[in-house]
Amino acid sequence: MSIDEAIGYYTYRSFLNRPVGAPNDILWGEGEMFLLISDEGNVTGTLAFPAEAGAEQKDFMDLSGTVTAWDKLAFRFVGKGRAGSAIADYEYEYDCRVAHEWDTATPPQRRSLVGTVRRNKDHGQAQAGATATFIAVERDLVEPRTVPGVGLIPEVVAMLSERVHRLRHTVWHTVRGDWQSPKMTAADRDRLKKLGWYLTDPPFRPDNVLDLTNGAGEDFLYMHRRMIRMVHDVYDAAGKPRPSAWAQLPPANAPQFAYKEVSNPANPAVKTYVYDSDSSGVMVPPPTAAFLAQVGGVPFFRFNKTARGLTNLMRNLATSLRNPRVVSQLTLGAYGNLIEFTIHNWMHMRWATLSRDPKSGVPTVRGDYEIDAKWDAAENDYLGDFHSSHVNPIFWKLHGWVDDCIAVWQAAHDAAHPGQVRPQEVRGIPWFATGPWVIKADPFDWPGAGGPHAHEHGGGHGGHPGDEQKVLEQVMAILKEVNDRPEAAPAALAEAVRRARPMPRLSGFARFSVPDSEE
Repeated sequence: MSIDEAIGYYTYRSFLNRPVGAPNDILWGEGEMFLLISDEGNVTGTLAFPAEAGAEQKDFMDLSGTVTAWDKLAFRFVGKGRAGSAIADYEYEYDCRVAHEWDTATPPQRRSLVGTVRRNKDHGQAQAGATATFIAVERDLVEPRTVPGVGLIPEVVAMLSERVHRLRHTVWHTVRGDWQSPKMTAADRDRLKKLGWYLTDPPFRPDNVLDLTNGAGEDFLYMHRRMIRMVHDVYDAAGKPRPSAWAQLPPANAPQFAYKEVSNPANPAVKTYVYDSDSSGVMVPPPTAAFLAQVGGVPFFRFNKTARGLTNLMRNLATSLRNPRVVSQLTLGAYGNLIEFTIHNWMHMRWATLSRDPKSGVPTVRGDYEIDAKWDAAENDYLGDFHSSHVNPIFWKLHGWVDDCIAVWQAAHDAAHPGQVRPQEVRGIPWFATGPWVIKADPFDWPGAGGPHAHEHGGGHGGHPGDEQKVLEQVMAILKEVNDRPEAAPAALAEAVRRARPMPRLSGFARFSVPDSEE
């Protein structure tokens, strides 16, 4: 097995090495173990007490050590109580390996670590040198929607998981991704135009190169700002605080259940740690074999989830995209396009978990043109798919970060080019007037939302929802028909093959996530 499979949360139990005794008599300790393992073999994490996930208050030992065997994974690490806490004097050493997994286990075997633990230092009446055997049993990843204080409020989940809302997001991204397909004809585009879904400014040129000149990125930034407004309106109506945006990308070692240090009124000299919902839910789901299989085994998707991927790629680019000297040289359209097809897509895939069939629970990814009603289930919030990502609470944290980039862009231009960027509302959304740095007077969101094609067809807030659903389903049927069509001529096929990436067919945000270096 790979080290990725061992990353995550475990229920830890240690047992005294006595040949007789009831289970409760030999249980030495029980806690929640969180393990992170780097490609270099560094082991870090925590052992927290009590073992309950998301408990209101915990005591922590911080773990550090190394991988001691790679063929059959084994580890050695030391746990030390946090300075100033109630268990500050704790120091224990652990030696363990991944337990054997039987191929024929029924039901499938749950992964576990088995090993021994030694007390390295005295604490209280407990003397150094004592040993025990321990078993750490892997826990299932807790999805952000069920992490306390992280999930979206029910009213928003109901709105976002509704079929028309899902189809809008799916159609918007799919039309933009397919507009320059060599299979798409002028007649196909005319059919889409009659339904109100057509582009004047696609994000890619016909040669499959990102277009930084036509303002396509303005569409991306504007449409998602409208989505954010819709969610905020529901939160405001419910009298609940709006979802918070990431001020910066979460660190590589972020846990799923975060705790913050607070003062203890009963004993101010002792540090205590209480549950912090604002920082919880952002653990990077490990790039397990099942996840990598869903993204075609492309190496980038594993790298994208690692600490090196965060440090060497995402964080460097995030810094550049918020550097006023860089940003002040970009039009809003170029800025939006660069964000969408780099760090935005990478964030979607970094925090994506395993996609499952909503009916059977079997790991599978929705096909780009599949719109069976089963995919509308409220629990379908896979971040890697257009049809489901916006139902995931992480979507609003990362898109909050993206939306805040607009303010960075505006401030950079106000400083470098005074008076050349003029704020104004566009269809009720705070935006900008056209000028040397803003190209489009009517950025495209969706027909019926008051956008540039609203006159083509009702829908959205301005038409009958049933009519809009029918139109969206018709658009998807056209796109599927185009995608299923064989190439029109050998020359077109040769050109498509020349431009194609040498990798499996990918779906959703994964289609546009792999950098050119992977070609």
